[in-house]
Amino acid sequence: MNREGEATERGTGLALLAIIIIFGPLAWGADFAQNVSLWVFLVVDWFLLALLLVPTLRLQQLLLGGRDWGLLRWWGVGAGLLLALDVSVAVAIPQGAGPIFGNLLAYVVSYAILFAATVGASPGRVLTRKGRDADPAGWRRFLPAIPLLIGTYAAYAGGSGIFYGLNLSAIRSISEAMEVASREGMTGPVEALCVGAVKPEYFAQVSQIIPLLLVALGLERRFFERLMREPVQRALTIFTVLLLCAAEAAAIAALPSGNQGCGRVLTYGQEYLAFSLTLSACFIALATLVWALVAPGPSDGTRPPAEQSAQRSAIDS
Repeated sequence: MNREGEATERGTGLALLAIIIIFGPLAWGADFAQNVSLWVFLVVDWFLLALLLVPTLRLQQLLLGGRDWGLLRWWGVGAGLLLALDVSVAVAIPQGAGPIFGNLLAYVVSYAILFAATVGASPGRVLTRKGRDADPAGWRRFLPAIPLLIGTYAAYAGGSGIFYGLNLSAIRSISEAMEVASREGMTGPVEALCVGAVKPEYFAQVSQIIPLLLVALGLERRFFERLMREPVQRALTIFTVLLLCAAEAAAIAALPSGNQGCGRVLTYGQEYLAFSLTLSACFIALATLVWALVAPGPSDGTRPPAEQSAQRSAIDS
């Protein structure tokens, strides 16, 4: 493998690691932190952010040729905003606070800032046309992440809104069923009272939809070719496909339980994870498809130098 190919592979691996950290444990840690103390929660966050800083610094060397302290300051802003939001959520959860959609949007903004700064795109520049024109390489690295951010917010809104409301009426154990039967004055077997928050029909339908979305993305060949030219774009494409596959696996795993009848209801964590993961995957795939159809193809000036040289050589020959 030549030196350019090695750099591309190394950059893809580093970018994929950063994406997994940002849109994996950092994005979903707060949803599973009800049973841990605030300090443990913050220590885990600090550890994940420290881990994220490693590929951030290495990607700066690889993509930008050196340190960019302006981007590192932006990275600090994103990390600080995320920590502040995590503290607010950790304090609100024990008090039984419902979904706060402004907080959810703030989370997505913090991920956008972290991701942009990690891959060498200034968050301030990507917001304006003048800034994007001044840094087209940074904009190209950030642009494919927009469907991922849209899908993340959709999963947050669905999980904190739809699932939060549905879970209020869920009965997951025989003890809860007996309590409901006693309160309602019911007699006889209570096993049938147990029911999850999400009907099994949802998982059955979504397990068929996700493969269709994956096939639709695969058929959009020009889209994948356009996204496999640079390390960050390749990493985003790989992560999107892996996420769709994981969501399909989660939907299939949820099907056998039936999600009704005591002893057959999914646990809260498994049901919430499957619901949020499948919802996120569907929105990410749909947003990616829309972007693939409306985004213009790259001009010669936006193609990597190696590809332009190969094209010129082919024309000359």
